[in-house]
Amino acid sequence: MSTFNKNNLLLLIPIFIGLAGFFIVVGPKALNPTNIDWLLRGESLEDHLAWIFFRESAWSFPVGLNPNYGLEISSSIVYSDSIPLFAILFKLLDPFISNPFQYFGIWLLACFLLQSFAAWVLIRLATENIIILIFSTALFIFSPPFLWRIGELQGALVGHFLILFAIYLNLRPYQSKRIFFWCILLCISVLVHFYIFAMVFILWIASIADCTISQKLISLKISFCEFLTIIFFVFLCAWQAGYFAISSGSASEWGYGQFNFNLLSIFYPRGWSQFSLIKEFVKDFESFNYLGLGILFFILSVFPIGLIFMWQKNKSFSSKHFFFILTLCLCFIYAISNNIDIGNWSYSFPIPEALMPIANILRHSNRLFWPVYYSALVFSIYCLIQINNKKIVYLCLITIFCLQVYDTQAGWMPLRNKLMWPDPPEDGFPLKNQFWKDVAKKYKNVVKIPISHKPPQWGIFARYAAENHLATNSVSFARIDKERMNKSNSQFLEMINTGKYSSDTLFIIDEWKLLPITVNFDPNKDLFARIDGYNILAPNWKICGNCPQISKEFEITRLAPPTHLQKKIFFRQNDDGRNQFLQAGWSWPGEDWGTWSDQNNASILLPMPTAGTPKLIDFNLRALVSPSHPIQSAKIFINGILVTEIILSKMEENLISVPIPSSELTKPYLHIEFKFFNAISPTAIGLGNGDTRRLAVGLKSLEFK
Repeated sequence: MSTFNKNNLLLLIPIFIGLAGFFIVVGPKALNPTNIDWLLRGESLEDHLAWIFFRESAWSFPVGLNPNYGLEISSSIVYSDSIPLFAILFKLLDPFISNPFQYFGIWLLACFLLQSFAAWVLIRLATENIIILIFSTALFIFSPPFLWRIGELQGALVGHFLILFAIYLNLRPYQSKRIFFWCILLCISVLVHFYIFAMVFILWIASIADCTISQKLISLKISFCEFLTIIFFVFLCAWQAGYFAISSGSASEWGYGQFNFNLLSIFYPRGWSQFSLIKEFVKDFESFNYLGLGILFFILSVFPIGLIFMWQKNKSFSSKHFFFILTLCLCFIYAISNNIDIGNWSYSFPIPEALMPIANILRHSNRLFWPVYYSALVFSIYCLIQINNKKIVYLCLITIFCLQVYDTQAGWMPLRNKLMWPDPPEDGFPLKNQFWKDVAKKYKNVVKIPISHKPPQWGIFARYAAENHLATNSVSFARIDKERMNKSNSQFLEMINTGKYSSDTLFIIDEWKLLPITVNFDPNKDLFARIDGYNILAPNWKICGNCPQISKEFEITRLAPPTHLQKKIFFRQNDDGRNQFLQAGWSWPGEDWGTWSDQNNASILLPMPTAGTPKLIDFNLRALVSPSHPIQSAKIFINGILVTEIILSKMEENLISVPIPSSELTKPYLHIEFKFFNAISPTAIGLGNGDTRRLAVGLKSLEFK
């Protein structure tokens, strides 16, 4: 058999490993393009719904724009993390594919195959031994940082193979066709996910520096030409994908240091281990970087020895790849951020304000640990290969692989079950009334007021709009253009104040305590109602000849729920008072007697009674007191005015009368704020069973007098 044919056959092995890994971890159901049940939850809902809108919209320029998914704040397929590479490809194939259609299962299969192939060619730089290649490659498949993103349904971030290929292009001893390979890799990366692209980009810069300075394989002129050529094609891809659909400042407003790499996160399994290595972190957020017991033991035992070996036997490696190693060190430092976390211990130091907008671009800095991790794994395998006794190498790799698969089974087996047998999403879909089907026939848009970044329950109306072929601003993006959002909200408020509404738009107006305004409308023409728990304004519905009229019981005259003089409002777990009037600072979901405050400040928003003029508000409060903590004290403000100070010394039936300032009696609502000075946890004063909430008072009821 010729060498060419033999090499081709050998490349089938990593394909088989990737295929086996996919069917073991994910299962075949995700490959069914009409199976969308597993996508209608979590972050994948955002990805899938954005794809539906993108598929149905007319082609635009740039091609990645998604105008019906966002309307006034319209963005692109990039910022919904819908894998632009596949979204654009399958939109081109739209006449030939089914409806519904999802490509995320196909993407996951591609990720497994390419993860395996990239690992194979990487390890092959060090050995041609088939057994070593097989078990080394399999370790990359059962890598928790790779698999966990599937469980979180963050499909684009499963593309770790792009990082592996970037490491390969840095380490390969020859540099033929380097411009072509790097250009393809970077263009694909920018069409997959920005974070993946950022990692590949910095590894490319390291490669240019090493080839030009450390190894002197290419001239400065050639490296400059390479840089300009690749930047041109990457810019072209980014432009067409829609990266520039939002202002540059919107991508760098906040976040660096909040999603950092915890130095103990490689030991913290979060359900991905058969063993409990360490206790839960108070702050873990998205910092999942558990390596698996097999890989963890392997790297920690081999890596330090490997460093000594490299220092003594192969010093040329560090000199040839100086910028590659430096880049990995910088990635590690950036991942940690200026907030150094070691388990539950934290230390923070300031960084210059001028650098924050740049740092915020990659606010999920913990992800930059991935190139470091994969490089450490490759290096550990390389060091193990240096042992001359093949039997020992075989035994080590097989043992590590078996331990890795057994340990991480705790994570990927439930993942497989979730993907193979997802819970039906329809059970929780709240829009049950026939009105929603009728209204979709009249209007072109469904608009949620106000619009915000990742608004609560955004997916309900995004899904409703997608199923009924409407445009909507009820959307979720990874990054949003704040300037457009603020301008849009200003226009909506002006529309509500004037009562002049777009006749082709159904408006969903948020809860009154989130948007305490007076809605102006024409009750003879416009329908203002509360249906399935949502406030809707349907312009000209009542004068539409073929629009079914709804029962009067659904209609409302104002956004705020009614309150009455001398009628108590209760705040027990299932009471309307708790859901309609309590704002920040209260414990959820409440108790069977009322609701505790759980912060130093707690607020209530009350509409004035529909009839009469109140003078007082009577509160019935519970106080968290004990012999060791005898009082709870607080100041009470109404619309920012200090009205009284209270000191409570008994647990139950603290009846407090709070005067309403005369200047506020003409206001449509009262914003009541408690400022507590003695909040404490029940556990700290010997009460409760491990209750660590910082409590002060419990609100049982209130009454206008």
